[in-house]
Amino acid sequence: MDTLSTVRLLIAALQPAERARLLKELAPATAPTAPAPRLIHAADAARMLARSTRSVHMLAAAGYLQRITMPGRKRAGGFREADVLALMQGPDVRSQGTANNEQ
Repeated sequence: MDTLSTVRLLIAALQPAERARLLKELAPATAPTAPAPRLIHAADAARMLARSTRSVHMLAAAGYLQRITMPGRKRAGGFREADVLALMQGPDVRSQGTANNEQ
């Protein structure tokens, strides 16, 4: 008899209330997680910005957009949709604050 079969027999021998309590304690804790950010390809970002894909890559190189790399990958998988939408809204609030301090 293997270990798994032995554990199953022991759990089956427990009273229903004890078994429910044990299974509840052994269950993985599921904390609410935030939804993953939506990633879009460079071509989609270019369409949203009414620019070429080359322009999108240049914006990323300049630091205006951040390339997102998927786990286990070496190349970037895309850009956060929220970052592209924020870029469409206009200048960054941090850069406005810096410009006001310089004047």
